[in-house]
Amino acid sequence: SALSVLEDRRFPEPEILICSVGTEIYRKAGRGYCYLKDFFEDNLRAFTAADITVVLDRVPWLTRQEHFSEIKLSYFIDEEHPEELDNLLRQLSRFRCNVIYTPPVFLDVLSPLASKYQAVRYMARQLSLKDSRIITAGDSANDHDMIEGFPQSVIVANAAPELAGAVCGFRSRQSFADGLLEGIEYFIRRTALSRPDSDR
Repeated sequence: SALSVLEDRRFPEPEILICSVGTEIYRKAGRGYCYLKDFFEDNLRAFTAADITVVLDRVPWLTRQEHFSEIKLSYFIDEEHPEELDNLLRQLSRFRCNVIYTPPVFLDVLSPLASKYQAVRYMARQLSLKDSRIITAGDSANDHDMIEGFPQSVIVANAAPELAGAVCGFRSRQSFADGLLEGIEYFIRRTALSRPDSDR
């Protein structure tokens, strides 16, 4: 789980966890975390999962992933099927959904109100946070809308090719966590320089 990875690397416990491609949000509550049901229920009302599942389950080269929920329909692509995949994506465009293809083998079909961007935006509204107080970072195709949705966004050097054309606030020269820290330092420094001398 995300928490076990953070614990293994001795990171402090975060106040908020956004998981499962932005379909689950957890907030610190005492010694544990509370699942935000309101976010889930908003997504559930906006999504016709049953109709979409009928379409996807008939595709022979798709296999359901273990983590499959009412607002996150996740599949493995068994083999490369470029033409068939294009046709399937066109079919899915008829539904109200958010389709995230992470090459080469992951396909997620989410509620139209769910994604990493939507989850961060939801929490920003809950906490009354302006965009100037938010820094996002990513390295894969499913980070695309979150990267482009916030001005203070970081793409690390080891990012997937699908992010090559994404619009972001900063492209790190370093990879992984070092790239994230480089981006955070860049935005903190830029914010400090933009303040009037009296505010420093």
